[in-house]
Amino acid sequence: MQKITWEELIESGREKITLIWYGSLLNTQTHHSDHKIHPVIFYGFVRKYNLPCVPNKITPEWKKFAKNYLSRYGINCEKTFQEYLENNYHVLNCEYTGNKNDSVNGLAVEIYKEEFQNYALREEKYHLYSTYYFDFNPQNGNIGQEKFPAYVLVAKPQETSHVGNIFPQYHQTTRDWAYNIWKIFWEYFDKTTKK
Repeated sequence: MQKITWEELIESGREKITLIWYGSLLNTQTHHSDHKIHPVIFYGFVRKYNLPCVPNKITPEWKKFAKNYLSRYGINCEKTFQEYLENNYHVLNCEYTGNKNDSVNGLAVEIYKEEFQNYALREEKYHLYSTYYFDFNPQNGNIGQEKFPAYVLVAKPQETSHVGNIFPQYHQTTRDWAYNIWKIFWEYFDKTTKK
């Protein structure tokens, strides 16, 4: 396992990498149609709700971004936005454990160097951890034998907190997206998500 920053990736000269999405980005509508996406499983990580939604310092830029982003979760007026700010909500993150008994399912997505900068801005709270994935057949739960290199987003330690509440609209929507991939994929998602 190797940890790298977005800046190191950008400077590396790599043409493309494979990222594994495991939370809200299971919504394949957030990806361009030319990306190759397929269900996978990877080991040595746990998926848990420990990434606070609201930063310690709320800027006007963050508020503008958050209000636009949160409209997809039905938070679209000042009252619901204020409730969102006050509830100390958390979203999903992956943590590296190194334990082969820990596993997470997700979608492997190829992204190209011309996209790295945009991802670096959108996923600035995260480092990239190298891992290997195995193909996961969402129709029957079978796991492939061949492993493939990839990266997974892991929030920087200073960005995480173990005291907070699950963001309910996010949780339900993410579960729905997992179900849309396939019922077995959704069941595995529920089984491997720590609350």
